[in-house]
Amino acid sequence: MATCQDTHIAGKIWTYDDGKLGLDEWMEADPERLIKWQAAGEEHRQWIQSNPGAPENTHEGQSAVLFSQWIEYANATSNIVN
Repeated sequence: MATCQDTHIAGKIWTYDDGKLGLDEWMEADPERLIKWQAAGEEHRQWIQSNPGAPENTHEGQSAVLFSQWIEYANATSNIVN
């Protein structure tokens, strides 16, 4: 199993299948997906500004959708629960 530290969601440590791409590499591997990820980052920043004090990982926008797709692709799991 490979590991990566997810700086996007509370610094969790994720494990994922060997031979699969880490989150950032997976996003960058598809130009269309990367554009969506970048737009999702802006959407997330705006949500944070509109919801001061709310936990960042409660936003269910496009970034959550893309992150879930990576989890499925990479068979990723985290043993840290928020």
